Amino acid sequence: MLLDSFRRGIDAGPQQLVYHTNHATVLHACTDVLKDPQGAGFPTAQNGIFNLDGPQSGARLPANFPAALANLNFEFMTVEGNQATIYFGGGFGHWGYSTAPPAGGARVQLVPGLWFWSEYGLPRDPSKFPYYRTGERMFLGGIIAACASSILIVYRRRKKRVLHK
Repeated sequence: MLLDSFRRGIDAGPQQLVYHTNHATVLHACTDVLKDPQGAGFPTAQNGIFNLDGPQSGARLPANFPAALANLNFEFMTVEGNQATIYFGGGFGHWGYSTAPPAGGARVQLVPGLWFWSEYGLPRDPSKFPYYRTGERMFLGGIIAACASSILIVYRRRKKRVLHK
């Protein structure tokens, strides 16, 4: 259905990160980056924060950057103290991974030491029954009921006209 494809498009990125990614591998790669950000290819820190633009923003990743993270196609990644944060999305809708609980917004701990966070909510679980299909069925049922009642009204009016003649 059209709504299914629309919803898949909205959830594709966050849903992939939460339900279809090896979180232990991501955490291990983040831990390696935290040990030596410059060894992983980050430029020199500015104000104590290491920043690296990712493939989603059009940048080329350094050859020594962990492959497990490079394959995620992220927008950018920051390392500050003992926290690594990977950002996806853009504009007013960001989501990603963090090695420390992020402040505010929707978040869920995936494995001990790795959180998924989002500015606009958590993606729906693809293994659960889609809640919006129930709404579609109710709408369709309402249309059928309205059509049936309209047909009955027209039928009764015609029947009354025939009887009154």
